[in-house]
Amino acid sequence: MNRGIVVMAVICCALFSRMAGASESSPDKYLELLRSDLRTQKVALVTQALDLSDAEGSKFWPIYREYDHKLSKITDARLLNIKAYAKNFTTMTNDKASELVNAALKINQNRFDLQKSYYSKIAKATSPVVAARFLQVESLVNNLVDLQIAAELPLVPKLVSVPAKQ
Repeated sequence: MNRGIVVMAVICCALFSRMAGASESSPDKYLELLRSDLRTQKVALVTQALDLSDAEGSKFWPIYREYDHKLSKITDARLLNIKAYAKNFTTMTNDKASELVNAALKINQNRFDLQKSYYSKIAKATSPVVAARFLQVESLVNNLVDLQIAAELPLVPKLVSVPAKQ
C-alpha cells in the first residue's frame, strides 16, 4: 500500500478520535460535523486506493454508500457503548462490566458480519480483487480507529464491586 493511502488512513483515524472524544461533552451538531469530515476523508482514501475504472465505479459506489449507511449505525452503537463506559467508569460493577463487554463484542461481530456480506456483494458486482482491496482499506481504517480508541480509553478500574449474578 502506498504512503499516501496510509497517511490518508491516519487522517481518518485522527478525525474519528476527535469525534469520539467530542461526543461526551460537545453538542450532537459538532459530532455530526466530525463524522461528515471522517466520511469525506474515508471516501477519498477508498477512491485513491481502489483506483476504479468508470465501469467498476458505477457498480461499486452505490454498494459502498449502502455499506457506509449500515456501518454508521454500528458506529452509533459503539459510541453509545463508549459513553456508557465513561458514565459508569467510577461506579463499575461486575454486572455493568459484563453488559458493556457483551455489547462491545456484539458490535464487533456486527461489523465483521457487515464486512463479510459486503465483500460478497462487491465481489459479485465488480470482482473479488476489487472487493479484497476494499476490504483491505476498510480493515486498515478500522484497525487505526480501534487502536486510537483503545489508546485513549482507560482500563476498567479495579473496584470492589457486587458479585456478578449467577
